[in-house]
Amino acid sequence: MRQKRINTPLKNILPGLLLCLLSSIGYAQPSSSIRFFLENRLTELVHPSYYTQYFRFANAMFPDRFTLIQEQNSKYAVYDVKLTQIQAMDIVLRDTAVALVLTFHRPLKVTIQDDFHGKPTGTEERQTITFPLAHHRDALHVRQALQDSDSMLDFTIRKQKSDRRYPEMVPMPEIKASPAWLGMYPVTVQQYRTYCEAQQEPMPPAPPWGWHADHPIVGITWQEAKNYVRWLNQTTRHHYDLPPLHVWQYAALDSPEEGILDDIAWWGENAGESTKPVGQKLPNRFGLYDMQGNVWEWVDGKQEDKQHTAAGGSWDSHFAQCQWNSTASWQRDTRDFSIGFRVVRYQ
Repeated sequence: MRQKRINTPLKNILPGLLLCLLSSIGYAQPSSSIRFFLENRLTELVHPSYYTQYFRFANAMFPDRFTLIQEQNSKYAVYDVKLTQIQAMDIVLRDTAVALVLTFHRPLKVTIQDDFHGKPTGTEERQTITFPLAHHRDALHVRQALQDSDSMLDFTIRKQKSDRRYPEMVPMPEIKASPAWLGMYPVTVQQYRTYCEAQQEPMPPAPPWGWHADHPIVGITWQEAKNYVRWLNQTTRHHYDLPPLHVWQYAALDSPEEGILDDIAWWGENAGESTKPVGQKLPNRFGLYDMQGNVWEWVDGKQEDKQHTAAGGSWDSHFAQCQWNSTASWQRDTRDFSIGFRVVRYQ
């Protein structure tokens, strides 16, 4: 079965995992407190219809390994994994299902049993462990839990480094009529500068706060956004475009209450009169960042009175403008320091 690999850097996703756990219970608490939290937090996220699973960390104050027993085809595979053996953690899309795949530096010897408490009947060498999950957000959570363990306990799990010159994409498996991936973030200054240098095009006028590589690009007209995706298609040989409004709104369907808008968005009450680096706030249920606030995002669709639509609000928007169904219209040649865009990619 064909797999599509999505390498996704993560941050600030699980307040309440090891960093908060250790600060709240203290280092002197019994090791069972740490193990109980880790085992239950990681196990509860795994999709129950695929595997019967037993997940236990080592009996130590700061566990550096875990045992995993998975039922597969009426057999039980027993993994004994040191965190230092994990080379990479990738979120993988199989058809419309999501999985987290752990890849080891070297093949791991796995014990095979006929039943859960039975005697070993053989061994196999395996390069990966797969965790089928219900949602992309769950995959983000499990991976962040292991990364937090790695950071706190001073281990060396390799963090994935994606090519930041091009947009990082997130699968939208629920959109079955036309399989699509949506940009994890709005297109950044660095990504748009890559296009300008390749095409020998000038950058747009800089905003008052200047250009910062990890901020969303702003001051882009609707037509310039379309020119960028046309170049992206030619460069990557994929089919990119601006997302249609209905796709954008479906992806943004988490409706924030005013009390939690600060957790997911840079808007008029917390942005300080400028854009901010992408990905600093919490993602929504699809693993998408900055869907509300930071920048209005151009979308594809019908022209009305020679105007085009942008969605989602920006760094200078009020609360009502930072909703999944918030839109505004501008002339196609409008340049505004509150308008950017993200891209969609079709299969």
